[in-house]
Amino acid sequence: LKLAYMTLIFFPGIPCIFYGDEIGTEGYSDPFCRQTFKWNRTSSATVDKSTAALLDFYRRLGQVREEEHLLAGGYVKVLFCNFSCAVIMRYNDIGDAIIAVINRGRSDVRLYTDNDLVDIFSDSLSNDPVIRPYSGGYFRINSDRCTPESFAFEIK
Repeated sequence: LKLAYMTLIFFPGIPCIFYGDEIGTEGYSDPFCRQTFKWNRTSSATVDKSTAALLDFYRRLGQVREEEHLLAGGYVKVLFCNFSCAVIMRYNDIGDAIIAVINRGRSDVRLYTDNDLVDIFSDSLSNDPVIRPYSGGYFRINSDRCTPESFAFEIK
């Protein structure tokens, strides 16, 4: 669920989720295909840790989408994609760029590059980041001018 949302908000357009996904509401067969929204599950004080963590994750990605101007416009290019990993770049005409690394595989993925990368979630320098299984990361590329053609990287 988290990887799907990370991928969704990185692409152009307005991200749309089905109500309740942000708190882990499950769908069942009719007539219980989707229950009413559990408003009491939107407060950290009234939910279990996993639900609170999921809601916090959705809120944080919403903040990132709001703060990162490249997610509101510019271009998108898939730089790498196989069965378990994808590297996607958002960039503009003046050379600003961010990448998303999505790892849906069972082992760690390391992104090797000569560029300085800043982890958008922690705002810390993150050269050659390791992306854990079933997770992802967003990275700002510190470069005077970055394009899909100038960004050299290797996945291992």
